[in-house]
Amino acid sequence: MISREIGGHIVFPRGTRPAPTVNQARGGKKGYFDRFDVTLFAIKSWFECRRETRLSEAIEGSKKWFNRFRDFNHFISFFKLEMFLTPDGEVLDLVNSDLVQGKAVVLTTEQISIPQEHDEYRRFVENSNLLIKKRTKLLVYGTESLSSN
Repeated sequence: MISREIGGHIVFPRGTRPAPTVNQARGGKKGYFDRFDVTLFAIKSWFECRRETRLSEAIEGSKKWFNRFRDFNHFISFFKLEMFLTPDGEVLDLVNSDLVQGKAVVLTTEQISIPQEHDEYRRFVENSNLLIKKRTKLLVYGTESLSSN
């Protein structure tokens, strides 16, 4: 239920045909299995012109929309997604981090995997839920502190 809160949502453009939309490209076996951390990594890669990713075609199909943000930092700030990054602006790996215990791991590649082991999946869900709760608090109350009401 936490993922259905406002903090678990973001809008992406419909794109232009024949390119897939960002939402189409990030789902399923050809995409990222809807892993939002890997989606952010691909968007960051596109903004920084680092390399091709599985989302490149979809982002290029919506280039006019993405260019409105000028750079990755503006994209992150506009959508209030700072909690998905390290203080240095790197994307958090939601499978390998343990944010509940304070362990943050940076996503360094376009890792396209879904957690296979019970502990990995539990950690992925806990990390995702923690960040969604923080983002919901930020969007609704103006603070990402989990202690505020």
